[in-house]
Amino acid sequence: MGQNHSSGTYFHEASVKDHFNSIQALWSDEDLANLIERLKEMTLNFSLDKAKFARLLQLSVAFDDLVSQWFTDFSHDRASQVVDGLEFLSAVIMVSSKVSLFRKICLLFVLFDLDKTGCIRKDEFTIFLKAVTTGVHRIVNGVPPPATVMELGGLSSEFFATLSNQVLYQQDLLMWMTEAQFSLHYLSVFSRLGCATFAFGTNHRYQLGLEMEPRLQRVPAPVLRLEGIRIASVASNESHCLFRTEEGAVWSCGSGFCGILGHGGVQDC
Repeated sequence: MGQNHSSGTYFHEASVKDHFNSIQALWSDEDLANLIERLKEMTLNFSLDKAKFARLLQLSVAFDDLVSQWFTDFSHDRASQVVDGLEFLSAVIMVSSKVSLFRKICLLFVLFDLDKTGCIRKDEFTIFLKAVTTGVHRIVNGVPPPATVMELGGLSSEFFATLSNQVLYQQDLLMWMTEAQFSLHYLSVFSRLGCATFAFGTNHRYQLGLEMEPRLQRVPAPVLRLEGIRIASVASNESHCLFRTEEGAVWSCGSGFCGILGHGGVQDC
């Protein structure tokens, strides 16, 4: 996502711009889902003039000055003076401090399932890449400018060539977001993973603790359920894993046979 990701120039000093700070804790998961639905009901091309932008957000008059500044920042380089709703909402989702990383990815999937078919086509994925990188660049200092549509189209083609279907399902987006070098730079900034725990290998009994449970995880991927939790040690075998936190708590996942996970039941999870 974007340019020059191998360069130390970007990401290390990333910070949300001052007048966007309040956005981080402004909307909950449910609120963001409602904003996505409202955007899709308001306009077919996702372009918002100042009046539509205000109607989308539905904030109190106390936010009028900030809303005006947000509109200016997202429209100042467009001749038509409109905000791209996809850019704005994708950036808001990415910088939210009230939504877990897993749910951020789910919300992004819903947002860019533009025709509500339950999947994302290659052209929609290119729009996703462009909107997210552009929107985040507008809100956050220290992230790279978005790449060209041609470059992002090439990245889309490269990824879709690895898919068995020529459409992207939520599991596929999760896989790309947690495995691709390009997206991991962004996730390292816009999550609470910190010193993340990564998992890979056989996952037939859900023993890796990964969301949406791939049967085989071929490359290391962050365990999103442990976002914001610092793990001191891990014990694993063929059926389950135990994660001990620095505070001494223990998390478990995998086969629930005979109640070995300690969850009070026998379900695999």
